[in-house]
Amino acid sequence: MAGKTWKSHLVVGIGAFALVGAAACGSFKMPEGYGASGLLTGGPDDTSTDTQSQSSSVNVPPNNAQPMDSAQFESLKAQVSDAGMSSKKISLVEEAGRSSYFSAAQVGELVALLDMKDQRVKLVETIADRILDLENSGAVTSRLTFDDERSDVESIMSDARVARAKEADRLAEQQRIAEEKRAAEAARAAEEAKAADEARSTQQADTTTTTTQTSNSSAYCCLNGKYNSCDSGAAAGACMGWGKCFFDCQMDGGSACDQKCADEYPLINQCRADASRDDQCK
Repeated sequence: MAGKTWKSHLVVGIGAFALVGAAACGSFKMPEGYGASGLLTGGPDDTSTDTQSQSSSVNVPPNNAQPMDSAQFESLKAQVSDAGMSSKKISLVEEAGRSSYFSAAQVGELVALLDMKDQRVKLVETIADRILDLENSGAVTSRLTFDDERSDVESIMSDARVARAKEADRLAEQQRIAEEKRAAEAARAAEEAKAADEARSTQQADTTTTTTQTSNSSAYCCLNGKYNSCDSGAAAGACMGWGKCFFDCQMDGGSACDQKCADEYPLINQCRADASRDDQCK
């Protein structure tokens, strides 16, 4: 089997298991914590947390992935040990691996339960992508008998480790590109919003300037034939009020009439005499 990759072994293994799956499920009890289909129900190692792209079959475990807990593993070992045919033993492990991860040490204990070297190699290739510490191949090969099966298992775990690393790098690059795209879109949206705010501010400033200029050019009052330019219509009204107040104060014999009326009409301070335009008050 030397020279084959763990992926090619996996294809052969799955084909073999499909022939005996129904018989295995009918005559064996699954370990505690497994449903009728043989899948582990619930738990923190649910495969929904796996990082695996739609275009790749390579599994990249999440950073917080943990191997099957000891109680479930001991239950699985008991079921595997009680199973008769090697193919049924492998089928039980494969089912458990669909929703759990294994440590290399656990895989070493599982291969020790099989008598035939080909079946031991097949077990490793079947669950290679569910082994968290693929670099720890010694924990598996130390349980094997023959040099050729040790070599095959080393190759399977090495190939799986390389494939996982490449897929992790690909996913990291994909995420980096996506984050850069989101950042660029956010920056562009911020620039557009800033430009829109500046345009609104400029428009408001232009409107205010125009209004002020119009008011400045049209607001005025005439006092005793003298032209007074005012900053606003309200100031022009105050100017007229001041003139009446001053006249009434003078007629009543009052004193300090200019200050008294200025206090009553404070906006008079926004009006200024413009002798060049006195002709408009004639």
